[in-house]
Amino acid sequence: MSTKSNNKMLQSLLAIMRGIAEVLTAGKTMPFRNGTIDGPGLQALVAPLIALVQAVGDKKTAYTAAIESRDAARSTIDALIADIKKGCSLGFGDSSVEFEQFGFAPKKKPATLTPEQKQQKLERMRATRAARGTMGSRQRKAVRGVIPTPPSPPSTPGQGGVAPAK
Repeated sequence: MSTKSNNKMLQSLLAIMRGIAEVLTAGKTMPFRNGTIDGPGLQALVAPLIALVQAVGDKKTAYTAAIESRDAARSTIDALIADIKKGCSLGFGDSSVEFEQFGFAPKKKPATLTPEQKQQKLERMRATRAARGTMGSRQRKAVRGVIPTPPSPPSTPGQGGVAPAK
C-alpha cells in the first residue's frame, strides 16, 4: 500500500478510538460481527492494530537513520578494508591462502596475447600517438626551436628613381 493510504488507515483507526471513548461509555454496546460489543472490547481489537501501524512508521524512521549512519561511515569502512588488504598483501603475499581467507581475491594475471593481437595493439598505439601528436623523451629532446629572422624592410626608391646611398 502507499503511504497515503497507510496514513488514512491510521487516521481512521485513531478516529474509531476517539469514537469509542465518546460514544461507547458506561456500558453502551453496538452491533458488531453478528453480535454486540462494548467499548472496552472494541478498544481491545483496535489498540493492537494502531500499535502495529505506528510501529511501521517508527521502524521506517530507524531504518532511514541507520542507512544515513552507514553512508556517513562509508569512507572510514572503505579505508579500513583497503588498509587490511594492503597489510595482508604485504604480510602474506597476494597469492597466498591467508590472503584469500581474508576474503580478498588475488590480482588477475593479464591474458597472453597472440602475435596478431600484439601487432594490432602496436598499430593502435602508434595511431593514437600520431593522432595526439605525442612524442617520446628522445623525440622531444630532438626538437629544437628556431628563431625566425625578421623580414628586411622593403626599400623604397628615393627621388629620381635612385636608391639612397648607405
